[in-house]
Amino acid sequence: MLHPYNLEIFRDRLKENHLSSQAKTFHQATGHFSIECYKADMEYAFRTPGFGGFQLLDLQDYPGQGSALVGILDAFMDSKGIVSPETFLWFLCTSCSFGIDEGSLLAEYSAASHRCCSF
Repeated sequence: MLHPYNLEIFRDRLKENHLSSQAKTFHQATGHFSIECYKADMEYAFRTPGFGGFQLLDLQDYPGQGSALVGILDAFMDSKGIVSPETFLWFLCTSCSFGIDEGSLLAEYSAASHRCCSF
C-alpha cells in the first residue's frame, strides 16, 4: 500500500504557516504555470529552424524514490483537472503553425494536426 507521506509534510507546512485554506489555489496556480511552460517549450521548439521533433517527458507525477509532483496527470495517469486533453492538444496544434517552411514534412503534419484539432 502506498502512503502519501510527502503530502502530509506539505499539509503540515501549510498549517504551520496558516495557509491551509489556500492549498487548492496553490495547486491550481502551480499547475497552470506548468501548462504555460509546456506550451512555451512547444512553441520554441516549432520556431527552431530545422527542428526534427520533441518529447514531453513525464506528463505524470512520479511518486518513486522521493516524489516529483510536476505533472499534469497524477501517478495513475488520471487528469488532475488542470487542463483538458482538448486544450492541451490545441496548444500543440497552434504551436505547429510557428515558423514552418511551406512544403516541409512538418507543414504537412501541422495541416493534419489542425484538421484533427478542430473540436
